[in-house]
Formats: sequence, C-alpha cells, structure tokens
Amino acid sequence: MSDDTKSTSAEHVARYLQGVLEDRMGAVRAREDETPEPRGAGHIAPSFWADAPWRLEPNENDIPFTFIVRDAAKAKMDLDEIAIYEAPDDGQPWEDKTWRLVHTFTQGLGRIDKQFWTYRPSATVPLGPPPALPLGSFETAARGKHLLLTIVCRGSEVKLGLFRQAFEQVRPLSVFLAEEALPLRKTAQWYYGDTHYHSDYTNDVKEFGNPVPDTRAAAERIGLDWLVITDHSVDLADENPFWEVRRTGHRWDDLGLEVQENSDERFRLLRGEEVTLLGMPGKGDDALHMLVFGHEFHKMIPGAFARESLLSAVADRLLGFARELYEHLFGPIYRLEAVLTGVDTTGQAEPALKGRSVQAQGALAFAAHPATMAQAPGGTWEFQDLMQPIHGMEAWNTRKRRTARKEDRPFDHWKQSGTWESGPSSKGIEIWDQMLRQKVGLSDPRFILLAGSDAHGSFNYSEGWWVDSDGFIADDNSLGKVRTLLYLPDRGSNEPRRAPTEVEIVDAIRSGCCVVTDGPVLSFTVSSNGTEAGLGQILAADTDGALEVKVRAVSTAEFGEVEQVSVLYYFQGMDGTAEKVVHFEIGHSTELAQGLPPGPGYVRLATTTRTGQETYRCFTNPIWIRPVGDGERRLRASCVEW
Repeated sequence: MSDDTKSTSAEHVARYLQGVLEDRMGAVRAREDETPEPRGAGHIAPSFWADAPWRLEPNENDIPFTFIVRDAAKAKMDLDEIAIYEAPDDGQPWEDKTWRLVHTFTQGLGRIDKQFWTYRPSATVPLGPPPALPLGSFETAARGKHLLLTIVCRGSEVKLGLFRQAFEQVRPLSVFLAEEALPLRKTAQWYYGDTHYHSDYTNDVKEFGNPVPDTRAAAERIGLDWLVITDHSVDLADENPFWEVRRTGHRWDDLGLEVQENSDERFRLLRGEEVTLLGMPGKGDDALHMLVFGHEFHKMIPGAFARESLLSAVADRLLGFARELYEHLFGPIYRLEAVLTGVDTTGQAEPALKGRSVQAQGALAFAAHPATMAQAPGGTWEFQDLMQPIHGMEAWNTRKRRTARKEDRPFDHWKQSGTWESGPSSKGIEIWDQMLRQKVGLSDPRFILLAGSDAHGSFNYSEGWWVDSDGFIADDNSLGKVRTLLYLPDRGSNEPRRAPTEVEIVDAIRSGCCVVTDGPVLSFTVSSNGTEAGLGQILAADTDGALEVKVRAVSTAEFGEVEQVSVLYYFQGMDGTAEKVVHFEIGHSTELAQGLPPGPGYVRLATTTRTGQETYRCFTNPIWIRPVGDGERRLRASCVEW
C-alpha cells in the first residue's frame, strides 16, 4: 500500500472517530435546552436511551420498555425516576401537547456504577424480560392510531466533588397499534424475520445495541417470528474493553448463551456475525461487511474495525482524545477469499481462520449493504467480490425514509431522506438483478436477496453519527422495518403456528424460498405443461408452449392495497431484464411475451403499495427456468387467490 493511500485511509478513520468522540465528550445536560459542558480527553459522558417497539400486533396487549444508561461508571450519578407520559396524536407539535403522566419507575434505581446499565425492577433477575405496561394504562391508546410517548429520566450528578447538579433527559417515542396482523402472519407456512440486527454485544465507543431479552420482547410485539443477531466482528472479540459481564470468559460464547436462553418455539433467535473484511486486491484499506450465519456456525470470524497499521497515524490525528477509547478497534482484517475458504489468493492457509471460515462451518454468507459504504474506512462491493462463492446479497438494507438533525424531538423535524429510486437499496436491487443475469447459466444459479434493518437496538427509531453528514442524526429505521419473509411449504396449512427452527430458517434462505418486504407480500409459481415450481426452485420447462406465471398478492389497510404487480423476467440472449406491469385482480390473465430466447432464464415479482404519503414494497426471489427440448416459448401471467 502506498503512503498516500495509507494517509488517506487514516484521515478517513480519524475524521469518523473524531466526530463520534466529540459528540460523546459532552456532559449530561442539566436541562434539555442547555449546551453540554466539555469533559476533556478520555471522559466519555453518560448517555441515556429509552426504547419501545415501533409497532404492536393486534394480539399484543402490553408495551415492553428498554431503559439504558451508558458510561456512567465514573460519573457519580444517581437516577431517581423514569417517568412515562402520553399525549393525543392530534397534530400539535411535541412541545405544545398536553402530557399526562402514565407511570413512574423508581424501584431498582439509584447509583449507576456500570459502563452499560439496563433497567430491571428486580436486581435478582438481571437477564429477565424488560418491564412492560399494559395498554389499559394509556388513555390515548386506540387501535389503528399512534400512541405518542415521552420518556423522562431524572436524577443528579456530583460535580467537581463539591455540589450535586440535577439533570433531566427526554426521549420521545411513537408506537403504532395495529388493527390487523402483518400479512399472512396467522398462517402456518409464512414467517417474518430480520436478517441484520445488532444487540448490546455491539458496544464500543462509536455505537451500541439493545439487550437480547429486550430485543426478543420488542420483536415479538412488532410481528417478527425469528431474528439473526449479527453483531460486528470487532465487538465480539474478547479484547473489547466495554465487555463487563463475563459468563464464560469468551464474548462470542456469552452471546451464544443469551441466544439459546431467549429462543423457543414462539420466537427463534440465531447467532450470526457481521464480519469486517477486505475485498478485491488493490483497494487498500477499504473494508467490506458481510453477514454470516447458519445452524452449524459456532466459531466467530475475526475482523477489526480498521487495520492495526493505521492506528499510529490515526492517533496522531486525534490529539486530545485518549487512545484507550478506540485502540481496541484496530487489528487484523482478512481478505474475502480467506474468510470464505480459509485460504488466501496465493493458496496459503490463513492460520487465524483455521476451522473458522464460512465453508469450514457450512455457513451462509451475504454481502451486507452492497451499495453503501461500510464504516470507515469504507468500501463498496465490487463485481469481482460478488462473484466469489457467497450466497447472495442483503440488497435491501434499512428502511430510512426520513431523517432529522435534531435528535431530542425528531418527530417534529422529520425530512424526506431522498427517494427510493435515488437511494442505496434501489441501487442494491439493480446490482442483485445484474448478478442474477450473470449467474443464470450456472448449474445452480441461486443468488439470494435478503432484507435487514441493520438496526443497532433501535426498536422505535435510530440515532447515530454519520461520516458523510454534519454530525449526529436520527432516522426512522428500526428493528423489523424491512423484513425477510420465509415460506415453509413442508408445513401443513392446518398445523399449529410455531417459530421455524434454525435448520428451517437456513434451508429456506439457502434455497431462495423467501421474499423481502416492508408491507405487502407477493408469491408465485411458474408451470410448464403440468410441471410447477415455486419460490427459489428450478423448473425444467418444455421450450414449446406457455410458461404460466400464477401471481398471488396480499396486503392490509396498514400498507395499502396491491393494485399492480411487476413481472420481471430475463432469458439468456436478452439485452436486459424485461418488466411487464400486471393489473392485480383475481382471475385476470394477460400475455406477457412471445418468442422467448431458448436459453435458461428466471422470473421474479415486485410490487409497490401506498397509504397517504407512505410507500411500501415487496420483491420475491426468482424462479429459475431450464429449457428442455426445442421450440418456441411464451410467458403468460394470471392473478389467483392466495
């Protein structure tokens, strides 16, 4: 690597960390309108976090709450009460509303002496479920409406060892009380999940997530059935100084215990990892992120936030900030080929990855947010990277539609965050489709599309420092806002509903028997002369006759009616993927194309629904077509009942 490239990478990392550190150095404010006092190098200020699920399924009748205090171990801080207020959703600005006190938590509070403190009313069950309030506690709770809440943490902190200063921290929340379940959630064959989520095992100076028990409680209320916890590889290392509770001596094993303890037939958790790695040679320190998980994935894959060779240059640029705050983020990062196979591009085995590679553990590997830079120093997935033996792409990453610079009350300051067409998820879908065309002639062409929230905790909305912005921002992404929906056809339609097993989740994803959505749901089959294939399957199709596409669609009032469905198809020899829009009406049939090329191809579906100013989408994984014999094929679609 040239000195110029190394200097640029160090500058990129230093700028990112400086923004984070400057934000976190401020003292707790005495009042909301006061500017935080600087604490100086090495003195991270305590921060408060309150959370609740953004949505409540109609069969859920209580709201779990998560309350966290970070970095208060050295602050001599007492927390006196946590108060919950409600106000009607009447269109008035947050500060002008009339707020009613609903409940005050006082039991189990007092001196906060941990680096990461999570509230539990009883200290005897620290790993138990979070506190919850029944819906009957709220006068303004109404199905089909948003329940508006303000959480206020009150306490005091000793200043300079001489006097005590009172403080009050405020966080607004909004919970939608759904009248209808998520589409198909009452069936025995369809199950919602989130494939990219960060728990409190992602915990360092720059970011953190929510505890595993709290995550399960929120995810169930939102309407999820399963979840893959994919904490950052750097945070899962034993060297992480933010690791306080050591149950096994190894952070990865601790996460495994918590996943096991919070997983059952009502809700399934999988332990995964978001691995930081290096892509194609020649890109210097540009890092990529990759999601890895599987039912036999038992050994974590190492990968630092940034290369250890950058640490000194970064430290030289971060004068005034204590090195111990961030030095654990630097270390070895391995190339994609080695992470996948255990062997580097020269054919040499990588000792640190012995028995830990994706292939050695029979795991699944997916390019994470392929059209968005990874954290500093960040790179994007190149074509050469995507052609490596990975299983697919998390092309739909987050559902960020609105942002706000003012984190105290973002609901009054939301602004549209661009358009879908100009955003990274739309670009990610386009890249995925290019990869489908590239792989169409392979014996097994599957390249799976996943969707994940990439939420760091964030049950209601997200906050964080962004390297390409002016500093801290909030956005409306959160756990389960985008979802991967599995179809399990081997389960009988009349079976009791139960969460899928780890094996069922992995097998369904591996085979492409899933769709991605933030609202409506699509599915389909393709048949040829009496032979039919479903999601992710390969259809041996007679080249003389019609390919019959049977389209199914479902939605609810929450997400808007499905009016049109796009049938997208490609056959080897075409210039690109073709798209035909079908009016969705049961019994409606239409001819899509004639004289299709005789080579292999695929068909997939997409749709868009709307309610007011909100837009929702669904994309299916493809059904693959393999020609048998000679002749002319045509494509026809019909809309059928679910």
